[in-house]
Amino acid sequence: MNSTWVIVGLAIGFILVVLNNKRNQRKWRERKNRDFKSAYFEKKKEKDKQ
Repeated sequence: MNSTWVIVGLAIGFILVVLNNKRNQRKWRERKNRDFKSAYFEKKKEKDKQ
């Protein structure tokens, strides 16, 4: 009985890790395509105009 709960707990933990990994990969891909230098200067220009 106890071993069943351990297996169920491990399976749930594994599923949570896999889902979190997919979410982090998606965020990383979005960030990879950004150009932080140009975004910084654009925001700076907008701030200077105000």
